[in-house]
Amino acid sequence: IDALISKVLEMRRENPQAKGLVFSCFVKLLELCQYHLKARGITTFIIHGSIPLAVRTRIIKAFVESSASDCSLLLVSISAGGEGLNLQRASHVFVLDPWWNPALEKQAIQRCHRLGQQQVVRSHHLISENTIEEQIKALQEKKQLIFDGTIGGNFNGALEKLTIADLKFLFQL
Repeated sequence: IDALISKVLEMRRENPQAKGLVFSCFVKLLELCQYHLKARGITTFIIHGSIPLAVRTRIIKAFVESSASDCSLLLVSISAGGEGLNLQRASHVFVLDPWWNPALEKQAIQRCHRLGQQQVVRSHHLISENTIEEQIKALQEKKQLIFDGTIGGNFNGALEKLTIADLKFLFQL
């Protein structure tokens, strides 16, 4: 949470009009972040699966239409907001915890990388050292190599980078 607050304060120092999306797999973590951000005077909106769709739509509209000084962050449960949203108003994406599926995480980041985006989009992956998060991130990279080497058609050494141990891990052999 401290790392997120630090990054958000840096974002606001660099550009007071900047807005960001904060993604997590865990609603409780988002709620905890919201509490700590509010204590620092940073107003946020939050959406997750327990919020009815009509309310989510109003929250998203309010986020998009508000000024950065009124609300600079939208906290989003990756399962509730990872796909189907257009949030070009945001130029920073903060991923608090990696998801097993790298495509889902990539979709979440693409929420603000849409037609009409006027700013450079920056993604920040806040991963704690010596935790399972590092292992999940490594797994994501291995999955991406497999995708690139097969479905993606990018055969430029992608599959050669995988070891027997990687394949055993991926297929749990």
